[in-house]
Amino acid sequence: MTEPQFFLTVLARSKDEPFVREWVNHYTEEGADRIVIIDDASEDTAVYRGMPKHVSVLYPLGGLGPNKFYSEEIDRIYQDLRQQTKWLLFCDVDEFITSRLRPDKTIRWELTNTFHNVHCVKVPWIMMSCGRSRRKS
Repeated sequence: MTEPQFFLTVLARSKDEPFVREWVNHYTEEGADRIVIIDDASEDTAVYRGMPKHVSVLYPLGGLGPNKFYSEEIDRIYQDLRQQTKWLLFCDVDEFITSRLRPDKTIRWELTNTFHNVHCVKVPWIMMSCGRSRRKS
């Protein structure tokens, strides 16, 4: 088996996400050498202008269809990427994963050092939201 071309690829689906650039910057700083965004028929694709060279934006004809999590097109893209990269991180454009154990280290560092003998890493999902404070009457 040949060595993969990339060490860490980040893959995401995006539809009308305004903070794509911040997301790309985050994963670039975390050590991704390739970022692939599957655009799901966004109305405004201007957010992708001027992306760095290691970022690819794919535009499947007609979007991703009714099942946003699986389609033959996504499966084909996923299989191609798995052959080209050692680690594939699949997340949403509004998810910013970091190392909580060692905040001064990158995802790339953790994969190279902490997880060098494993084939899969489970990342706990944390959701935060802000609610309005209640005023007493």
